[in-house]
Amino acid sequence: MAGERGEAWVIAQFCVFGAIALAAILRLWPVRAIESWAADAIGVALVAGGLALIGLAWRALGPSFTPYPVPLPEASLTVKGPYRWVRHPIYGGLMLVAFGVGVLVADWLVLGLAAGLVILLWAKATAEERYLAGRYGDYATYAAQVRRRFVPLVV
Repeated sequence: MAGERGEAWVIAQFCVFGAIALAAILRLWPVRAIESWAADAIGVALVAGGLALIGLAWRALGPSFTPYPVPLPEASLTVKGPYRWVRHPIYGGLMLVAFGVGVLVADWLVLGLAAGLVILLWAKATAEERYLAGRYGDYATYAAQVRRRFVPLVV
């Protein structure tokens, strides 16, 4: 995608996440399919779990963090923290937050946008893995050992 560091991926990602936030705030086309404390508990759990996953991954990356798919020149391959279980925990956390917000506001538009975010982040992760494999000779071994891409025990 366009840009030396993959800027277009980041712009697209922020646009989709912004649309999710805007739709949730405005509650466009609200269809409260499930109105219960259980749905609210699931939504809160997804958001909290997603934020925790993002925070742990961000901490594990330290100065290697970048929103772009191209790794920073001084970055090293991170295999600690949640990277022991999944290769892209920040993306997984963003997915959990998006679906959690969709469940909390019970809005089909938000849930649809969350599904779109999954597709976008899957494509971004695929591109990013090409950069990581080119930069780190042991990335293929790491990817073979850590088979899940986004969320522990799920995908």
